Amino acid sequence: FTIPEELYDLTSMEILDLSNNRISFTFSAQIEELTKLRELDVHGNAMTGTLPLDLFGNLVDLENLVLGQNKFTGTLPAEIGSLSNLREFDAQMNEIAGTIPTEIVFLSELTSLVLNGNSMV
Repeated sequence: FTIPEELYDLTSMEILDLSNNRISFTFSAQIEELTKLRELDVHGNAMTGTLPLDLFGNLVDLENLVLGQNKFTGTLPAEIGSLSNLREFDAQMNEIAGTIPTEIVFLSELTSLVLNGNSMV
């Protein structure tokens, strides 16, 4: 399943909630066109692969990023530090390993970091 390309034409969208659908889908690079997005919630699906945080570089207004309860693997990428308005980051119950990148210190607005249920040290 892929997010319909027409969804990326909704450039005024501030909240995108596709949670708890138990579907497997991938983000298109076009997600960067949703520059007004403040909240992205895809928890409770069957998303796989590494965390696609490099796709979110233009989403400077993003405040809540909820990726928990999927099947993401790999490490938490350093690009998380570029999401300067992020208040909530939830990637719990995935298959993420490694350490928390030092770039997390750049998230001065962060009030909630939820990473339980992974293999991080």
